[in-house]
Amino acid sequence: MEILIQIHEKINKYETLYETASIDWLLQAQDWFSIQNCRLSDLVADIKHEYNTYYYNRKISIAQATQSLMNEGATKGKAENNSLVENKDLLKSELDSQALAYRIELLMKQVNILINSINQRVSYLKSEKQNMSKTNTT
Repeated sequence: MEILIQIHEKINKYETLYETASIDWLLQAQDWFSIQNCRLSDLVADIKHEYNTYYYNRKISIAQATQSLMNEGATKGKAENNSLVENKDLLKSELDSQALAYRIELLMKQVNILINSINQRVSYLKSEKQNMSKTNTT
């Protein structure tokens, strides 16, 4: 997903520049990360909806396959096992969607930590700037 790549690229750029970055640059970075975090929240909501759809479809499909196999004379245990095997692609899609949602949620948390870190750095730089101007005026 393009947004995930962009965020990782910006994190890497931030990592190389944060020690020498200006307050303006840091504030722009903070705004950018905040905007991307909002976009991530939309994305994770869509993916969770997709996950729920896969989950629902898998449950229904397995129930239908189990019932069909039992109607054909299979025992309940054998029918359930065969139904799972028949629906392995649905299960894989569900798990992939769930994993992506978790990945995005973790990235959102990390971006929030980064935003807080930028905020602290800006505060520190502002106080250093004020101390320098006080020192220069006396």
